[in-house]
Amino acid sequence: AEFNLDIETTLEPGDILSYSDVVGCLRREGETITWYRYVLSPEQIVLALWLVGTGLAGAVMLVANLRFYGRLRKRRERLEGVDAPIPVYTAVGLPSPCLAGVLRPAVYVTPAALGDPRRLRHILAHEETHFRQGDHWWAALRCLCLCLYWFNPLVWWAAALSRRDCELACDEGAIRALGEGERIPYGRTLVGMIAAGRTPLLQTAT
Repeated sequence: AEFNLDIETTLEPGDILSYSDVVGCLRREGETITWYRYVLSPEQIVLALWLVGTGLAGAVMLVANLRFYGRLRKRRERLEGVDAPIPVYTAVGLPSPCLAGVLRPAVYVTPAALGDPRRLRHILAHEETHFRQGDHWWAALRCLCLCLYWFNPLVWWAAALSRRDCELACDEGAIRALGEGERIPYGRTLVGMIAAGRTPLLQTAT
């Protein structure tokens, strides 16, 4: 009684009609039509888990970056008179200077950095080197890989090592731009920046 006349007349005794690849099928045995449910295959279960994990990781990444950029936009103030290829802003409450933004990258510095012109020069050299090397794009690519391969600890390890290599290459480029004589003062500036905190792997800011 649960099936309409079309199904009843289409199915001959012993016939099987595919109802859905996931849900199951219909089979007629005499005057009885039975609906058989399929159990999800291991492949379908794995695919469902992967999709859920990818969606959650992507949501966490998106929310974390949108919140971070939202706070920056509310607190930022354009720094004038700075010779830089991209905009430079100061932002209150920023843990450490960074290059933020994928499509419209900008350098953000802490108000404390403005008190020392030499330190500010080091910070700008560091973040501008990130920009020249396209590190904001590499950060976005790392986040994408982490979302797709969230289940693989080796990918998380590779992402951490990639970010470390990115920073080391940036330091080399900054020292080349500043000159070898600035190596030690630049190192002191870096120590102050690192002590302030580090960004999580799912954040695209440097």
